[in-house]
Amino acid sequence: MSFTIGIDIGGTFTDTVVIDEAGDVSTYKSPTTPGALLEGLLVNLRDAAGERGLSLEEFLADVDRVAHGTTAATNAFIERRGAKVALLTTRGFEDTIFMQRQMGMTAGLSPTQVTAHANKREPEPLVPRRLVFGIRERVDWSGRAIGRLREDDVRAACRAIAELDVEAVAVCFLWSFKNPEHERRAAELVREEIPGVYLSVSSELVPRLGEYERTATTVVNAYLGPLVERYTKTLDAELHVRNLLLLDSSGSVMTPAEAGRAPVRLLLSGPSGGVTASKYVGAALGHDDVITFDMGGTSTDVSLIVGGQSIQRHETESGKYHLLLPMVDVRAIGAGGGSIARVEDGGTCAWGRRAPAPTRGPPATGGAGRSPP
Repeated sequence: MSFTIGIDIGGTFTDTVVIDEAGDVSTYKSPTTPGALLEGLLVNLRDAAGERGLSLEEFLADVDRVAHGTTAATNAFIERRGAKVALLTTRGFEDTIFMQRQMGMTAGLSPTQVTAHANKREPEPLVPRRLVFGIRERVDWSGRAIGRLREDDVRAACRAIAELDVEAVAVCFLWSFKNPEHERRAAELVREEIPGVYLSVSSELVPRLGEYERTATTVVNAYLGPLVERYTKTLDAELHVRNLLLLDSSGSVMTPAEAGRAPVRLLLSGPSGGVTASKYVGAALGHDDVITFDMGGTSTDVSLIVGGQSIQRHETESGKYHLLLPMVDVRAIGAGGGSIARVEDGGTCAWGRRAPAPTRGPPATGGAGRSPP
């Protein structure tokens, strides 16, 4: 018998769905293990295998396909657990990532919050200023090279980077989306000088107009790269199934190798899966216009399906950085089934995590094993 598996690792629970070739569906739930995300998943898979009288290895050998939504990239970005990053950019534009066209101060704030100066703050820099290197090169708006790439600048930057335990390098030149040759050559030099370093190149990742947004997207990709690359390699090695696919932020899927090269595309991996599922359920019920509502233990996500298609956006704000990414237009708040709300002095609403369950009496929701229907 063959199986298809769906996996959603959320902030509170890890949910697994197993569909056999007859169409029978089984579901499993276990608490998410933040420090080692695969542990909760393996609990579910062992339960699924045990129900069928199989070992985990025997069960996985019969799996045809796995679709996996993960918070690995999202959590690492929010918690600032990414790599130590250096940035190579056109000389004279080293402060682009810090200035943010003054957009970072108010990113993520509602119109009401913007009016309170105390709410405004710049995000924590993902690249320290000492690790931003200006490279002499210039391409004009039409893509014509008007200043050659100074390869000695790139090599000098690489020597400095190699001495500072940098894990990832982002390369973003001013007009590289019109003519990527200087970026490509700089990337070749980085690979020669610092073998094995993770490399994120803007003309390969997001060749689009928008100096700050393109730089931010390339830097965030580098910041997440080493961690996600390790995660996807471990996932592939642990499961070792024929077709392992990860949900990306646009509602599509990626291979582990693709996710390792462009981890920034995983930032809305889990929520996009709920929207895609809602689209198909709505179509099966004859509804082309649907409001999706996805409440987990940690957050609540809402989106719209109009005319049978999920609404997409091509730019987004995440962690006070503006990113050039195709994404399902999901609006999330940090309050889910495990949150409690209260009104503080002054009328401000606040929420936090639910208090731990008492030790006596039946256990709280969740736990390893099969979830109720």
